[in-house]
Amino acid sequence: MSHSIFTLAQHFPVLRLRFTLQLQAQTTLPDFKGSMFHGWFGQAIKQHDEKLFYILCAEHDVGQPKPYAIKLTDEHKQQWQKGELLSFDLVLFAEAVHLAQRVIDALNEGARLGVGEYTTQGRSPVKLLSVASVLPNGILPGVVTSMLRDWISPEVTDAPCELALHLKSPLRLKYKGNISASFLPDLYELNRQTCRRLTQLTKFWLADDPTLLKEIHMSQPRLGEYQLEHHCYFENWQRFSLKQRTKQPFGGLKGLISFYGDIAPAKPWLQIGQVLSIGGKTTFGLGHYELIG
Repeated sequence: MSHSIFTLAQHFPVLRLRFTLQLQAQTTLPDFKGSMFHGWFGQAIKQHDEKLFYILCAEHDVGQPKPYAIKLTDEHKQQWQKGELLSFDLVLFAEAVHLAQRVIDALNEGARLGVGEYTTQGRSPVKLLSVASVLPNGILPGVVTSMLRDWISPEVTDAPCELALHLKSPLRLKYKGNISASFLPDLYELNRQTCRRLTQLTKFWLADDPTLLKEIHMSQPRLGEYQLEHHCYFENWQRFSLKQRTKQPFGGLKGLISFYGDIAPAKPWLQIGQVLSIGGKTTFGLGHYELIG
């Protein structure tokens, strides 16, 4: 990875906040909770801080990404008991990191909105118990900002190495303009997705510098020969859209993708993608993976 990208990473703030909620009543929640948290997050912010909602959630420009992503656990159960704890991570990027306290205040107030679907008693009431910061070396209470560079370890070997991506939530990638259930990405495509994501976040939320943006693109790693194995399936989620008043497809790839060979230069890029999330619908918790290796 080039010196310019490491320099960028040293000035690219990342704040991964873990919110832990306690359910105040027995309830039924959706199996995939990304849409639920996305809706709760937006509604809570809109009711508490209209200016904050405009900054984080409004459409500002063509191609401009939202400066945050949601990351979820593997918890897919639907039947929940009173007193159980429910957690999700909200990652703020670049200039949005400075809005952290306003986000926390809004979600603290938003707890009274409840979560899940409406019933005759309203949504299930919750209480915000804690806010912590997830860091590369652990979890600390409160708000602790890191830099993207902290999450990257540069390649240190020319020997063949093995890397794998465990897709923790559906990865939505387009093939010939459409989301494809059969398109299986190789390492070059995954690096391209990470480069695109980093470029967009940098341009709109950190520094709109054409020279820097070109350097990001030119810094994509050159790889040698490698072997690729897919152990993936297409998970065809659907979500109910309040705007469209109908269910919409929300699926993507899950499973494991592994690589072996002359691929050490790809590791920092895969680490960046692990932080930023890649593909479509990252604000709903999609495109989240864990890097093995």
